[in-house]
Amino acid sequence: MRLLTILFTGIFLLSSANTTQALDIDFGPTYWDVEDLDAAWGASVRLSQPVHEWVDVTFGAAWLLGEEDLADDDFMLIPIDLGLKVHLTSGCDLAPYLLAGASYVFIDNDHDHLPKLDGDWGAYTGAGVSYPLNDDWKVYSDVIFRFVNFDIEDGPGHINGHGLQATAGLSYTF
Repeated sequence: MRLLTILFTGIFLLSSANTTQALDIDFGPTYWDVEDLDAAWGASVRLSQPVHEWVDVTFGAAWLLGEEDLADDDFMLIPIDLGLKVHLTSGCDLAPYLLAGASYVFIDNDHDHLPKLDGDWGAYTGAGVSYPLNDDWKVYSDVIFRFVNFDIEDGPGHINGHGLQATAGLSYTF
């Protein structure tokens, strides 16, 4: 149900945005240094629709895999993000921006040694930069800090999922 709520909210915001401006799709590899778990690697995709000259609504997801070395347990993280991208310049080739938003992070982990964990809501904030290759393609890189805790399913407490996530890749403008 949570996934459907996020999905339909993102679709609504992107479809109700200013359609005279182009839709961007960003995709590339990503790395998340999870605080209480080991790092996770994967792929990310993000849609970005302008709603104002300086502001885009963003909707994205990533699929990351990691292994907790001390416990020898694998885990999978899927953050679903809905947020804003604020452009700091206009008309410049090198285009810095700020990111902020809310996430729901799904987690699936082996629980041979780690406790079974539940996904939870979180937030993120960060910054990035893009550079055009031509009229349709750009390269980009951004770093965000995620704030999220994963509840332990069969007991009290939580695992701290805070950490930096770095992504670099290509962006295509429709």
